[in-house]
Amino acid sequence: LDFWTEPAKTDIPVDVRVPFTSLQSVKAYLEYNSIDYSIMIEDLQEVINKEKEEMESNERTARNSGSFNFGAYYNLDIINSALDLIIADYRSLVSKQQIGNSYEGRPLNVLKFSTGAGRPGIWIDAGIHAREWVTQATALWTAHKNRMWRKTRSVNKGSSCAGVDPNRNWNAGFGGPGADANPCSDAYYGPSAESEVEVKSIANFIRSHGKIKGFISIHSYSQLLLFPYGYKCTNPAHYTELVSLSNSKAPYTRSGNVGCQAVGGKSDHVYAPSDNCCRTFRQQMLASRS
Repeated sequence: LDFWTEPAKTDIPVDVRVPFTSLQSVKAYLEYNSIDYSIMIEDLQEVINKEKEEMESNERTARNSGSFNFGAYYNLDIINSALDLIIADYRSLVSKQQIGNSYEGRPLNVLKFSTGAGRPGIWIDAGIHAREWVTQATALWTAHKNRMWRKTRSVNKGSSCAGVDPNRNWNAGFGGPGADANPCSDAYYGPSAESEVEVKSIANFIRSHGKIKGFISIHSYSQLLLFPYGYKCTNPAHYTELVSLSNSKAPYTRSGNVGCQAVGGKSDHVYAPSDNCCRTFRQQMLASRS
């Protein structure tokens, strides 16, 4: 079973992808235990096939017209071309820096938007989970064999299963609740903290920068605004201030009929995920509030 959201509280729904071969046994288990359920997607493969057709059409349109549809999934070449166009259009404001390479040798590029040097910064990452393409189409090659792939592409010694969940590979709370020691799990935290070159490159860049005062990580699943902690059930310092700030931003996340469904500490609303990126940033990069 592939848990898209994992159990946190008894009154919070859980989304699970169920292989066809396990469908009847899962239904029987739920019904035997009087657990209500509904089927969100009858045939996920059909949805993926349709998505692939749309992606190929989007790529042809992008190449022919030079336009970029922010609601479409593109391969890495087209995304990098779009980044270069932004730099060309706003040379006085935008610059690009390569901070490393992925496990499979693809460049890890950072765009810096700035009107001057020496100012506090905010880091924004997107696409850290490969299957969440709407945040950023990370790498077509990473996901083309398995649309639901979400880990890195590194080789795990002694296992036929590849990859580490980069969101559980950060330093703080490493290997805590919600993380999995099984290399075949989508929640596998890796052999050691920051073992993944993608995570290490980001952490090193932020440490060396010295002036980044905020860390925002964009994901596509669920309509939630979340703040630390993700890996333990205690409130952070300035909890009331974080709640107030999040509530002030929640109304602006609405799009059509879909809006922000909840605001709060991450462990209040989803699984205990060892979501260590923001906690690592707080522990190691912030010397004071400002």
